[in-house]
Amino acid sequence: MNSIGFKKKLILKKQFYRSVKTCCLLLLFLILSKQKLYSQSGSTRSLSRPNILIITADDLMWSGVSMNDSLSIFPTPNINRIGMEGLTVKNYYSTNAICIPGRATMLSGKYGHITGAVNNCTQLLGMFKTFPQILHDSGYYTALCGKWMVNNSSNPRPEFDYWLWTPYMTSYINDTCQYFDSTFIATGHITDMLTDSVLSLIGRVDTPFCILLNHNAPHSPYIPQPQFQGMFDNSFFHVPGNFPAYTNNYPTEIYRYLNFFVEDTNEFQSVTRSYYELLAGLEVSVGKILDSLSALGVLDQTMVIFTTDNGFMIGPHQLMGKQYPYEEVMKMPLMIRYPPWFQAGSTIDSSFVLNPDFAPTILDAAGIPQNYGMQGSSVRNIYNHTYRRDEFMYEVIPCQDSVAQVRAVRTPYFQYNRYYCIDTTEELFDMVNDKLQITNLVKNQLYQNVLYQYRIKLDSLRTTLNDTMTIENVPCHLVVNSLNPLEQSGTDFPFVFYPVPATEKLFIHSSRPAVFSFELFNSMGQKVKTGTLNFSSTQGGIINLDEISSGVYMAIFKNACSFYSSKFTVIK
Repeated sequence: MNSIGFKKKLILKKQFYRSVKTCCLLLLFLILSKQKLYSQSGSTRSLSRPNILIITADDLMWSGVSMNDSLSIFPTPNINRIGMEGLTVKNYYSTNAICIPGRATMLSGKYGHITGAVNNCTQLLGMFKTFPQILHDSGYYTALCGKWMVNNSSNPRPEFDYWLWTPYMTSYINDTCQYFDSTFIATGHITDMLTDSVLSLIGRVDTPFCILLNHNAPHSPYIPQPQFQGMFDNSFFHVPGNFPAYTNNYPTEIYRYLNFFVEDTNEFQSVTRSYYELLAGLEVSVGKILDSLSALGVLDQTMVIFTTDNGFMIGPHQLMGKQYPYEEVMKMPLMIRYPPWFQAGSTIDSSFVLNPDFAPTILDAAGIPQNYGMQGSSVRNIYNHTYRRDEFMYEVIPCQDSVAQVRAVRTPYFQYNRYYCIDTTEELFDMVNDKLQITNLVKNQLYQNVLYQYRIKLDSLRTTLNDTMTIENVPCHLVVNSLNPLEQSGTDFPFVFYPVPATEKLFIHSSRPAVFSFELFNSMGQKVKTGTLNFSSTQGGIINLDEISSGVYMAIFKNACSFYSSKFTVIK
């Protein structure tokens, strides 16, 4: 080949490589431009900073989601969809199942005994950072729609770019709400108002967002949207298998301090129907939001979480409410839809997930290191088996000093509850063979070694979790072989004696906060002691028996309005 031909070929080769280089650079530019658009556009955002949408019900029972209850007569396909297209957590539990502590723990990742939010008379202390604060500081658009309830203020919080506050106890219709600094009357149903607000936000916010949709439903009063009024009038809900009240080896506290009881199966049906009428609106709300995210093309770039602030019971042991250390109150639904982490139909069922895990999970999704001393772990770590929890502590810390605090230890095998009473007051349930927690085993000799081990577990967990609260023992005890406690606590005789037989002191609880004079008579009808008991005080009633010998006695209580009498026994 001559020199001219060689040079011509060399020039062509250079032109070819220059063209390839130009194409590569152009392709790289297009990729980078698309990535930039992908990270900024309102319809295609970066997976490294997903949107986060948290839908929190209020007082939602585990069985309120139909996929959790094979006997449910109310389908929840929209709520179920989140779990069916993502992750369902089968063992999600609260560490303190009541509004303020539950929400504060979700936000902060810490137990209430750390943050100060231990009951509904306290609040989350400002020194503890919450995940909305952290996300806001990291550039997220943050919004609150609904209940806040970790303090007593309705004023906008600086960590939220959007503030639509609804009251703790709402009438659902024509109630006063707050939009930023302005109050207004919500003329429609609050469930609809909150849903519409979230739909508007996700349609216009073009940066990664974190929206807290904190529904009031299905918290009482049970006032549904008009279209759901009476929808269950002809329906019958299955009565819980543990509906009968405890009559043996139960703590006096559970039938006296909250005073929410289900008298019979008729009341159970009535309350349950009303509860589900209100829940129906929340189910529709979830469907509207999922459909909107899908229509906008951002559903798979959004972590959608559905949960509740605490569990709830209507009927088990004829109790109604929350905070009790029982399964129906502690256990909560939790479903997360986020394809980058969880394949459709995923589950966690071999480890406990707790509400302190909530905040670490959000930070993990946002790519923010967990440097805030949180006591939980990201759900992703539990799902990937890099973290496992086989036991946890639950706490009950009532507002009233006269009511016993409770600490509980739960494992897959047993639950141990300790009530801080003057008399030893404990519960031990076999969670393998007695999932309904019907039989307290503390008096069973076959379980004394287990009882001893769980007492040690509780002490160890309190130390590990830095539970240094000072706990005062109060007058309460374990009732052995009694009548139905609902009959005992009726208007016929509003007093509970313990211990019976008595020895040195007779402790008396009254369901009526009033002052009574008392007289004690022996079996011969002789008056042996008199005095006054003030049941309005935190001390309750205590009668000293130092000068009283063994025998059967009659106690008479009276004031200007009432007169009561009952027998008790003294053995020394």
